[in-house]
Amino acid sequence: MKAVILAGGEGRRLRPLTQRLPKPLLPLPDRPVINHIIYRLAKAGITEAAVTIGFLGNQIRQALGNSLHGVSLTYYEENVPRGTAGSVKNAESFLDDDFIVLCGDGVFDFDLTQCLLFHKESDADVTLVLTRHHRPREYGVVLCDPSCRIMRFLEKPDWTQTFSDTINTGIYLCKRKILRYIPGNSRQDFSSDIFPRLLQENFSMRGYVAQGYWCDIGSPSSYYTCIQDTLKGKIKDILNETTRQNLYKAGSGYYYQAPGVLREEDTVVTAGSVLSENCRLLRGSMVDGAVLFPDVTVGQDSRVDRSVLAKKVSLGKEVRVQEGVVMGENCEVEAYCSLPTGSSYQADTRIYFNGHRPFSDQREDLFDVDGIPIPLSTEEAVKVGRAVALAAEGDKIFIMRGSSGEEALLANEVSAGIMLAGKTAKWLGEGHYAMAVFAASTFRPSTLVFVTKDGNDKYKAILLDDCGLPLSNLARRRVENMYYTPFPDKPVGKSEQVEGCRELYLHSLVSMGKPLPGKTFYVSANQAGDYLSDAMVSLSANIRRGEPEKPDEMYLHISDDGRQFWFKKDECTADFDHIRGVILQEEAKRGIHSFSLPYLAPRIYDTLLSPFGATLYRYLSVAGENEQEARSLAAIQPAYRDGAAAAVTLIANFTEKDGFHENNLMKALTDLPPFQTVEEEYFPEGGDENKASLLARLSSAGGKGKEGIAFSTGNGFIAVTPRKNGFRIIAQSYSMEAAHELCTDMKGKIRGILGENENHKTP
Repeated sequence: MKAVILAGGEGRRLRPLTQRLPKPLLPLPDRPVINHIIYRLAKAGITEAAVTIGFLGNQIRQALGNSLHGVSLTYYEENVPRGTAGSVKNAESFLDDDFIVLCGDGVFDFDLTQCLLFHKESDADVTLVLTRHHRPREYGVVLCDPSCRIMRFLEKPDWTQTFSDTINTGIYLCKRKILRYIPGNSRQDFSSDIFPRLLQENFSMRGYVAQGYWCDIGSPSSYYTCIQDTLKGKIKDILNETTRQNLYKAGSGYYYQAPGVLREEDTVVTAGSVLSENCRLLRGSMVDGAVLFPDVTVGQDSRVDRSVLAKKVSLGKEVRVQEGVVMGENCEVEAYCSLPTGSSYQADTRIYFNGHRPFSDQREDLFDVDGIPIPLSTEEAVKVGRAVALAAEGDKIFIMRGSSGEEALLANEVSAGIMLAGKTAKWLGEGHYAMAVFAASTFRPSTLVFVTKDGNDKYKAILLDDCGLPLSNLARRRVENMYYTPFPDKPVGKSEQVEGCRELYLHSLVSMGKPLPGKTFYVSANQAGDYLSDAMVSLSANIRRGEPEKPDEMYLHISDDGRQFWFKKDECTADFDHIRGVILQEEAKRGIHSFSLPYLAPRIYDTLLSPFGATLYRYLSVAGENEQEARSLAAIQPAYRDGAAAAVTLIANFTEKDGFHENNLMKALTDLPPFQTVEEEYFPEGGDENKASLLARLSSAGGKGKEGIAFSTGNGFIAVTPRKNGFRIIAQSYSMEAAHELCTDMKGKIRGILGENENHKTP
């Protein structure tokens, strides 16, 4: 039997320890975690293993080589994350018979020989190695019948849903034929994708409850616990003879001290501590149950309590590192600082003394362009909810979520964080982005948290203010500060259900429209289209769902997030930018003199409104100063940021007592001046490294900095706005070709500033 070791993950929950070190290489206490896994394979008689690598994979290659403990190693690299099953599929050519799958960050002392024997005797298609745990809800829970046949499993359930104390260890024994059921070139996980499918198709799936120790090193706290269990002798055969020679007695326990550690006079090290190679403890310093990676310096009279410090951390004189601190590689702490309990510091952070408490000059950005990315991690979601609640000025924290189970899970954990901060979590239920905007504008909360999934299948929490717009920069900073501060003790808040949001939204849409008796429209068959359909039916229109077969029927399409709208009829397709242009003109004709749109909305809108003496206010995606008038106005003009509202308003503007005048609408579109908008992305070779200097150079070249750096040219308008690891380029011109040309020219300018090759490709 061959083995596949999954070692390609980024270890995000273990950051900052894994910013520059793949999690399978975390030391335990002196050898990488993955070494212990390979040792268990060798003891079970397995001599060949595939190692799937991705993030910092070369470090794993260099650390392990081509063989270890008599097990030959073959590496399979992933350019994009493939999930647990997708990673095994990637190594399919290596596998010629039954195989065993293990995670590269799981520590155990199970007898794998017994697992292999059970799998062989049961003749199962898949055997899951299970263990018992007193807190099963943190893992995948599995239920077996008396014959060990798997009946049911559920990933990380609530306590009310927990049906067993046996959990999935991430060790699987499989027949080769199951590889046929793993799609290629896509992200697939065993627990969420493959096993439910196999169970449904009546494959033989068995569970083997192993006896012994198991720990999933998924967070700094679980890693620290595993270190302590190692030093306390709770894990069989984890320490080899060389490691044992470097254990030293301290009270009733032991600490580990590698050769080459420098300890000056009057230093104290207690049980549970790990001093890795080349650590330096200066005079009078103390390490109390802390884990120090190689090359850490503890300054004179400094103290480190039960924390984890990554490679090359340097502490100055009389520094106090309190319990639960985690520091990334190459951090430096100035003399006399005190780092608070539970604080975390990214790699290369410099911490200075300001007379009261430390502050950091480097911290990983919490927000991306329009929200806070949240991994499928309950711990992170709780932290986000807590930070939002603590930063909010009032008690009204509303929550809305998308329709998937994952969004529901994350929203529940965000709610828990809000309650732990002593605030009230007010539930609005399920909806899309546009409905969240409506709810924020209607209920006027301190903050509304919308938990959703973006177009790249990434989950995030979008935070909206009482105008239904993203939080201001100042409010974002407050959230970030609260996210990175220790957890304060607060009386637990409560959760309340807010009824009627959907009904209010529909009523709002209907109130914008006019009766349409007998008129037939086709509406997109998605959730966002459901709301528009219901509103149009209330206006007496005939509604059909999906695209029409005949081109002369009008088709109204609402984007899945509800934010945009386009329609098609005959040879005409009108996008959201042109629809908004028509609505602006028609509303201005009717005497409305003030409008509010995003800062990067087409510049042609100002020209359209000029004959009517109307004013167009523009607001930034992240509000700056003196924008309250624009944001308040946007809150009462939903047609420019809500697709369904735009559809109802557009049709109402061309509906009279004798019905809907399609020809007038088509003429209004035709009469618009020609304009097109193009959006592209550019990812420099250095990622975020040169982002600030590039923006400065663009500004000095004549760009105007308000939202990104913008230029007005003879052919139109172009803006460069920063995003994670790159830039978004938005060009507006009289034609699509001219807009693309502006983008191409800007990319050339960026390449010139950065000194990049002309053939540099954007992923």
